[in-house]
Amino acid sequence: MRGREAVATISTMRTWTTQLLTLTLLGIAAPYLQAGVVTFTYAAPTDLTGTTATGVGGFSYNGNLASIALGNLTAFNFHLTLTNASNTINPVFDFALVPDLLSFSATVGGGVVTSLSLQTAFEFADNTDAFMSERLTIHSLAVNGADNDALNPINSNITVVETGTITTSGPGTPEPSTVFLAGGAVLFLAFGRRILRHAKS
Repeated sequence: MRGREAVATISTMRTWTTQLLTLTLLGIAAPYLQAGVVTFTYAAPTDLTGTTATGVGGFSYNGNLASIALGNLTAFNFHLTLTNASNTINPVFDFALVPDLLSFSATVGGGVVTSLSLQTAFEFADNTDAFMSERLTIHSLAVNGADNDALNPINSNITVVETGTITTSGPGTPEPSTVFLAGGAVLFLAFGRRILRHAKS
């Protein structure tokens, strides 16, 4: 069992590394293609059950846009982790542009994101089947302006699990080194779910 897990892990790392290097090159080219790259983090305080929700994600788009809609995006990804000391496995959830991102709206001014709202579809955890599916909803960039929600598979009730705050970085006018890191991070997440699910299977 451990041998098969080790082989799957090595294969996953090789695939992930190859895809990351390829996609990071696209990140380096972003300034020359007039592409915007924005990264963001999600942080929710520990709730009454002792669970802490954290996440990292990003999106990219072409052109020098002041208003960005779903159709303007060239990439989107979000990686959510729920951490609890009592969990045997802390679930991780990954969301991509297609088919997960259902709605999206953002405005940019002065090189920073001035507003952001979005909602993803519900996704099950990549590393365990023991948790209900979750989604990310961003209402605004205000404190506690976002939440991760769970879908009850029995009665379809939706519950707000944690409420947290979104912090963004970019797009600005990044130098190549900045785009290398930001673009690489966004595109790194682009294949996370596919690779993790492949390893899980």
